[in-house]
Amino acid sequence: MSPDKEEKFDLMLGRALQKHTESVPPDFTDKVLSRITAAQEQKVLARVILQQRLALAASITIAAAVITLLLVFPETATAFSASIKDLRYIITTQSVSALKSQWQLLSSIAVAAVAVLLSNYDLRLADNH
Repeated sequence: MSPDKEEKFDLMLGRALQKHTESVPPDFTDKVLSRITAAQEQKVLARVILQQRLALAASITIAAAVITLLLVFPETATAFSASIKDLRYIITTQSVSALKSQWQLLSSIAVAAVAVLLSNYDLRLADNH
C-alpha cells in the first residue's frame, strides 16, 4: 500500500478501534496489513500461473495445428518448404505468384509465429516481474 493509503487506513482503523470495547492486540494493524499483502501476492501469483498455462496451451495447440497441417496437406507443406529453400526464386517475379497461390498457408504460418512470439514474450515478462 502507498503511504497515503496506509495513513488513511490507520486513521480509519484507529477510529473504529476507539469505538470498540474489547481489547485489541498491539500488532493488530500489522496482522491486517500482512493479510492484505498476502492476498495481493496470491492474486498476482494466480495471474502469472494463468498466463503461463495459457502460453503453454497456446504452444501445444500451435504445435498440434502445424503437425496436423503437415499430415493433412503433405504436398502443400513439401512444396512450401521447397519454395523456402530456394529463396532466390521467391525474391524474383515468382514470389508474386507463390504468394497468390499459397497466401492462406503463409498467413496461417505468420499467425502461428506471432502467437508463439507473443506467448514467449508473456513468459519472459512474467519471469522478470
